[in-house]
Amino acid sequence: MSDGPRGNTAFFTCGGSRRQVRCARLLLDSIRAFGGELRNCPFWVVEGDPKGEVPDAFWGGVFAAVGEPPDSFTVESFIEGERIRPYFNSAAFSVRPVLGLMRTWLRFFETLVTDDAFQEEACGDERHRVFLHQAAAAA
Repeated sequence: MSDGPRGNTAFFTCGGSRRQVRCARLLLDSIRAFGGELRNCPFWVVEGDPKGEVPDAFWGGVFAAVGEPPDSFTVESFIEGERIRPYFNSAAFSVRPVLGLMRTWLRFFETLVTDDAFQEEACGDERHRVFLHQAAAAA
């Protein structure tokens, strides 16, 4: 790159959804129209694959324990209306004891905790070991 403002400047952004990529296009158009000396600088957009890659060993093991295929866990985002992988957080909840949800949770949780291969491959750090009870409840 050459010296000077244009030679040392490039714009980078990322888009994880179609809407974010459209917004990056608006940003580019704005820079091209109002960017002065910087209007012709390179502009890079890194686009993620919204179809989310295969779940890692942790979530793959959780899905397998509850008998659910990994690709079935998607939700529609309420802002952008796109299919995404959800982030489950079960820090507080209430249940009807008669439904047996906590017995089901305990069965799945014990399956995951006693699976030595899963523990070694997917729960090798404290963060995953701590989160496992929530993941089992959410799944």
